[in-house]
Amino acid sequence: MKDRDESDRGFEIIEDVEAAVPAVGGQDGRWKLLVVDDDEAVHSVTRIALSDFEYADRGLQLLHAYSGAEAKALLREHEDIALMLLDVVMESDEAGLEGARFVREELDNPYIRLVLRTGQPGLAPERDVVTRYDINDYKHKTELTRDRLFTVLYTSLSSYRQLRRLQWQTRVLDRSRAESARIAHAASHQIKAPLLSIRRFTELMRKRYADKLDPDGRALVDLAMECVDDMNGLMADLATLTAADGDDIRFQPVSADDLLHWSIRKLAARGFDTSGIISRAPLPTLQGEHGRLLELFGQVLENALKFRGDSPARVQITATAVGAEWDIRVTDAGVGIPDEAREQVFDAFSVAHDGSQPVGNGIGLAIARKIVQQHGGSIRAEPAPGGQGTSIVMRLPGEQSDVARFSARSLNPPA
Repeated sequence: MKDRDESDRGFEIIEDVEAAVPAVGGQDGRWKLLVVDDDEAVHSVTRIALSDFEYADRGLQLLHAYSGAEAKALLREHEDIALMLLDVVMESDEAGLEGARFVREELDNPYIRLVLRTGQPGLAPERDVVTRYDINDYKHKTELTRDRLFTVLYTSLSSYRQLRRLQWQTRVLDRSRAESARIAHAASHQIKAPLLSIRRFTELMRKRYADKLDPDGRALVDLAMECVDDMNGLMADLATLTAADGDDIRFQPVSADDLLHWSIRKLAARGFDTSGIISRAPLPTLQGEHGRLLELFGQVLENALKFRGDSPARVQITATAVGAEWDIRVTDAGVGIPDEAREQVFDAFSVAHDGSQPVGNGIGLAIARKIVQQHGGSIRAEPAPGGQGTSIVMRLPGEQSDVARFSARSLNPPA
């Protein structure tokens, strides 16, 4: 039997939620089985052979179609069909294959198990058919004795049930993420209001009592305003981190060179000295969502600019092709990261130190990791070449056509 690996293995981790998963199946909780064949004898034999079949203490509800067209009508009517036994040759030589294509492409249904059973295997070569139409099993009608039919149904229904459980868990997780994002947004809004009031009152106090405050008093007022600004920045980063939970990435070509230019411009507008950012240019074309990749570049570059100690910031960006992906390497010349902390720096609120003072709020690289993972990539921290500083390496999907089109240049903030 040629079931795909995902069909029968790999989902055991969710066995413990059996009681929580809503029942899937047909009438009275029975599994829906669609028999598609233009030979009435095949339908009759299938009824008899499966008359006492049960899986997971539930029997079968058989649905019958005698052509590809009838099968499509039943598939539209019944969204919870678990398994389809499908003849290849009916009203046309490829009626069954058209039915399989209809399930996977038009209905976009990856859950229903498709089992082809044909008396004319030469018309539908097995290897080609299984891969092209996402068929879960392929049987010659002469193979399907009662025992073999039992095995096919048992393994197919097991696969279907596990896939539906995974679908249900994914929906629950998505709802949980959405609720967490809603709570975070509401909390951020509620906290920002009193922070804004504190800042206004502090500014008012500095203006009204400037001539009455000694240098220590003015320094305390300035410190209070800095703390409020830091808190506002923290709330903004938390909102970004929560928003990064979404998995609905829309992939399209994105110029890494453009991402770098816009990131530099935004950082310069916020007061960062970006004159020391050097790139190997032009950078490649990546595949991803422009907005999130721009956020990613901004977070990683900001992190690099912070780790400059007392010297001017020096940050280098390079790109290396790795198959169909790119390693985008952002290297600073700062104090570096200890070996034991290279994984920890990507955890939220893991605050690194520039010498003896904490730098940042520990959220920027956590946001970067989420965005990279959403794009199917990876991110890691390495010692900088030469030993001083750190390289943050982002592996992202891209196009290989940009290989070897590099020349060094310095990038200053765009006017």
